[in-house]
Order: sequence, then C-alpha cells, then structure tokens
Amino acid sequence: MKRKHILIILCLSILLSCKTANQNARLESKEKKEWIFAFKSQTFYECLINSGAIVEKDASPSLNFQILGDLNILSQINSIGKNYSKIINDRSTWFKGGDLEGYKSITNGCLFFFESKELDSIANLEYLNMKLTNKKNQ
Repeated sequence: MKRKHILIILCLSILLSCKTANQNARLESKEKKEWIFAFKSQTFYECLINSGAIVEKDASPSLNFQILGDLNILSQINSIGKNYSKIINDRSTWFKGGDLEGYKSITNGCLFFFESKELDSIANLEYLNMKLTNKKNQ
C-alpha cells in the first residue's frame, strides 16, 4: 500500500514538473516575441524619423523602451535605423512628373526592412546577447 502511494506521489510530481517547465517555456517564448517586436518596431520608428518623416505624439518609443529596457540597445537601434534610412534614400524612387514628383517611398522602405529576414536575424541575435548579458550580471 505504501509503495502505491509513493508511486502515485512520484507520478504526480513528474506531471507537475512537466507542466511547470512547459509554462516557463511559453512565458519565455512570449517574452522573446514581445522583445523582438519592440526591437523591430523601434527600428522602424528610427528609420522613419531618420528618413525625414514627421511623427507626432507617438508613444511607441516609450512603450518599446519599457520592453527593451536598455539605453545601449536603443543606441544600436538608432544606428540601424539611420543606416537603413540612408539605404532607402539611395534606393528610393523619385517620382517624375505628376503630383508625386520629389517624394520618396519612405514608409514602404522602412516597412520592407521591418518585415525583412535581415532585421529578424539582427533582432534575434540582439535578444540572445541581451539574455547572455543578463545571465552574466546575475
């Protein structure tokens, strides 16, 4: 009888530990998605601003900083946004004739970069670097 109770307790313990590990993995996955989205969103914002787009009364930078939480990362993001805005300016199609002459495709260019595998790779790498730095500092 005692063995049966011990076996039941052991099985329940294993099941509960699996459930806890699964919940932790889900929380980590959600945190990673939010962090990467904030990184990419802030890069998009910096791309727009550095391309000359006017953005007023947008709380996005503050919200992104709450998730990213590091001024060094924001500095890196600013550099990435600036660099890509230069690429957009170099590649940008200037519309000849008609109502759009002199305009550039800033939003589409920044949005293209937001959706790119290149930015996904950068954001994932920065997330891993952030996690490693946090582990070292603990």
